[in-house]
Amino acid sequence: MTTIRDLFGLTDVSTMLLNQKKYQILPDYKCANPDLLVGIECEIENWPTTEEYKHFGFTFETDGSLRNNGYEAITAPTYSKHVPYILSTLFARYKITQENNYSQRCSTHVHVNCQNLTVAQVKMLCLLYQVLERPLFGFIGHDRQDNIFCVPWSQCNMSHDFATKFMKDPAHTARYWQKYTALNILPLRDRGTVEFRHLEGTCDIKRINDWLNIIGSMVKYACNYSYEDFRNTILEMNSVSNYGAFIEQVLGEFSYLLTDLPTYQQDISLGVVDCKLCLMTEVAEIGKSNRAQVRTTREVEEAVFEDLTWIDEPQLVPPRLATINPVYTQTVEYNQEEIPRILADIQRQRAQPLPF
Repeated sequence: MTTIRDLFGLTDVSTMLLNQKKYQILPDYKCANPDLLVGIECEIENWPTTEEYKHFGFTFETDGSLRNNGYEAITAPTYSKHVPYILSTLFARYKITQENNYSQRCSTHVHVNCQNLTVAQVKMLCLLYQVLERPLFGFIGHDRQDNIFCVPWSQCNMSHDFATKFMKDPAHTARYWQKYTALNILPLRDRGTVEFRHLEGTCDIKRINDWLNIIGSMVKYACNYSYEDFRNTILEMNSVSNYGAFIEQVLGEFSYLLTDLPTYQQDISLGVVDCKLCLMTEVAEIGKSNRAQVRTTREVEEAVFEDLTWIDEPQLVPPRLATINPVYTQTVEYNQEEIPRILADIQRQRAQPLPF
């Protein structure tokens, strides 16, 4: 199977590792995926002007979006298990505090190494992200979903038909992606990474490590399960009881980071809808090649609205539904009383002769 490194002709990231003897593992911090290579970009303001910015494992760059002598401290490729140590040494050396060095302009970005992943595994990671995006923003908080430099996939059309587009031409899909989406896949081309842009600027090591554990668990899931099993799980998922079990399967002992959120069930329900819609074109193409499955897309449409029947706030219905069928052009305005009518429309369409 073609890996991301092979696809884009990248230099092996393992050749960029620094002297591992200088790193330590802090025992107080659990790690879901200890040998996952990551890169952390810490946007920090109010750096001391009298110091030379030099620290093992980091490079320092100015950032025009920051103020008050703002710099970005960027790690070399680093194993997740070493991140708490290198960040704690950096913050201690320069006396970084939450009160003095961070504003709403600051973020903490995480680049995740995908060089050894296959195209199918990256596709699965992205679709898994689509399912979990709203709970992830719930974990992050700070209204990050409203930040123009961290736009949710669910608020744009970038991920529409993502599954089909990425498998057909992953290089083209990555090339024309938008940098400021919350999960940015542009860096696949030149670094072999995907970038999680969600986390606010922070020197809270535990919070950063919790975030890495969520991300690391997602990558581990994408590497350990088959794409076909994942797709079937999503297409068949339509009850609240499934959601907690699914998060438990993905995050394991760190599942509480999302399931303790008060709205996680509603959030993941909408994420399942988003993911089903991402899969619509792929499901249709399976139907074209296998006549026995040709009705699958309509079944998915019906399942989508069944997923929505229990949601209390109809304005949360994904606007993307309007792109898959003229019946749904006003979907965003539908309320609970109208959903049975929509289901009846779908069922009536399913009874019509097949177009091929």
